[in-house]
Amino acid sequence: MESILHRLTKRIASEDVVGWVVAFLAMLVVIAFALSFTGRVEWTPLQLASLSGIGTTAVILVIWLQFKSQAKQIELFRKTIEPEITVTASVAFMGMGETLSPPLIIITAANTGNKPVTLSSCGIELENNEMLHFTRSNGLPVRLRVGEAHVLPLTVEELKQSLNGKKPLHAWFGDATGRKYNSKPWHIKEILGIQ
Repeated sequence: MESILHRLTKRIASEDVVGWVVAFLAMLVVIAFALSFTGRVEWTPLQLASLSGIGTTAVILVIWLQFKSQAKQIELFRKTIEPEITVTASVAFMGMGETLSPPLIIITAANTGNKPVTLSSCGIELENNEMLHFTRSNGLPVRLRVGEAHVLPLTVEELKQSLNGKKPLHAWFGDATGRKYNSKPWHIKEILGIQ
């Protein structure tokens, strides 16, 4: 359970609270300058320099927070209009009674974006920018609605034959518009017996 102090610290660290504090400081500086111009308050040069420094810092922070907020809005907007496919590659075993099957390489494409995507190709990128395309029994093209996934299982032997001794870097799926979605780098060379 989070302590009250921990929750309060997280709240103070949030941008909204920082923005309000900076705006409050800027307002105090404006009021102080307004009072000095009306003649109601006499400020020493050191006090005026301090107020100017606080005011300048507050203005810079307000501008920075505004730019940061705009950048977040642009990123959120971009995510709503661009498709997003998360590709993963892993090793799995199927249970067959009391024994396990030989290892399978499972390549999965999941639609983690906000709009449907039609996947039309898949494969593995090899060293030297070579591409290995899977055309047999890959179930493509397939239209993935938001939250849906497409799975391509391969036996290790099938993959070894397709690689022909070349080193795999990562798996990928391509959509109908030509975009390519990559998995993270693979670490299955040991399973495939590739040095």
